[in-house]
Amino acid sequence: DGSPVVLPINYVLDGGSIVFRTGRGSKLETATMGRAVCVEIDSWNALEHTGWSVVAKGHAEHVADGAELERLARLPVKPWCRPDVRRNWVRVMIEELSGRRIHQ
Repeated sequence: DGSPVVLPINYVLDGGSIVFRTGRGSKLETATMGRAVCVEIDSWNALEHTGWSVVAKGHAEHVADGAELERLARLPVKPWCRPDVRRNWVRVMIEELSGRRIHQ
């Protein structure tokens, strides 16, 4: 319906892009349509009450080139669940990047 959707991914940085594996569904559909996406990555330290947040904006694309798929398969990223169905690769070319540190 065109509404924004927030979904977890297990990703790796690959040059100027973010890549991840996925199965069939909304993430792959978004990539095959070349839609604009936003990836948010964060971390925090509960003891020190500090953290950081980074937002990357760009367009998603489904990776289909055989040689590129072989190269991506060697990157240090594994699906966190159901690796048997996460056979498709998606690339987000970073067009805009922002971040901030969070502290008390």
